[in-house]
Amino acid sequence: MNRCKVIIHVGPGKCGSFSLQKIFLDASRSRHLGYIKVAPNTIKAMESNSLETGEVDELFDAIKKLVNSFPLVIISHEFFFQNLNAIVKLATNVKQFARSVTVVGFCRPQSAFLASAYSQWIFRDKTRLIEIDDILRKACFNPILFSGVERYYIAAVLTGFDSARQRSGRNILDWYKHYSQLAIMLKPLNIKVKVEQLLSGGTNVTLAKNFCRLSDLNADYFTKYATSLNVINPAYNEHLVEVIANGNRLGLDMIPNEHYNDRLLSFSNLQNIAPCFNSKVLDKLKLYVSWYFEDSNTRLADEFQFDFNFPEGKYINGSVFAKDKECELNLILKFLRSEQELRLIDIESILLYHQQISSLLLKAVI
Repeated sequence: MNRCKVIIHVGPGKCGSFSLQKIFLDASRSRHLGYIKVAPNTIKAMESNSLETGEVDELFDAIKKLVNSFPLVIISHEFFFQNLNAIVKLATNVKQFARSVTVVGFCRPQSAFLASAYSQWIFRDKTRLIEIDDILRKACFNPILFSGVERYYIAAVLTGFDSARQRSGRNILDWYKHYSQLAIMLKPLNIKVKVEQLLSGGTNVTLAKNFCRLSDLNADYFTKYATSLNVINPAYNEHLVEVIANGNRLGLDMIPNEHYNDRLLSFSNLQNIAPCFNSKVLDKLKLYVSWYFEDSNTRLADEFQFDFNFPEGKYINGSVFAKDKECELNLILKFLRSEQELRLIDIESILLYHQQISSLLLKAVI
């Protein structure tokens, strides 16, 4: 058997995957490790056990060549987290010719994950935005009185987080459910699943070191071989995100979903417009999300032996929140209806804000 160590990085998205993959690729150019970023269609084929196995066979052949050439091989894609059967199929194959196989993944507080998912993906998704508006209207909330990200959170709360599913249709927000199920599936293969929380405000150096710790690598492994530790995701201007989302939800062709439009969205030196919406609403919604998933996250941290940092604090014991989810849902909805009444009184300011950010988009494209 080969002496190569194989690490399967399973994501999920919005949990440092983009930065890690840049680091993996950079380090692989030094010829100290082998690296493959698996195509989503290949992952789908493995997940569905498709009879058209050409691309899967090609992947396995490519991995075997790397295993025979390097002491370390990293296989990565954030889409793996949504396709547990594909992970098992890949691990089963790789285990036949590698010295060891480890599955590594990250997580983050769902309250932060939702904000990141909206500002990177959802605000461009016309179909999802229209669905979110419909959810709010059915619950007697006027969408125009809330920001795009607020609408996203409110719809998630109203639907038990179904509307916060991935664009693939899968809902991955319960980290414990997914990681514990994966651990059970891999147990017959004697392959361990290791999990760490993506730290808020952490640098890529910290992220790389956490990956090394989970993977039993020297803490400075990527510091030696990778020069891309300063790579970061583009930061989108919040007002551009808002106006593009508004256009998409009204059925306009504002910005396609492809990442080649990131140049427009990353404009940051734009007119400074003061935020229109009360930040306490989003804070309250994030607090609810943190509370909703607290038990699951606590179990995740206990099972995979790491400390879960709750950014809004830990509330399950002696908190202002009710112990019953239905009761707490009624409380958060009562708060939102009260806020809606206040905003309705000041609707002129909200309309003015939307006019201002629309002009901001024109400045970005002219």
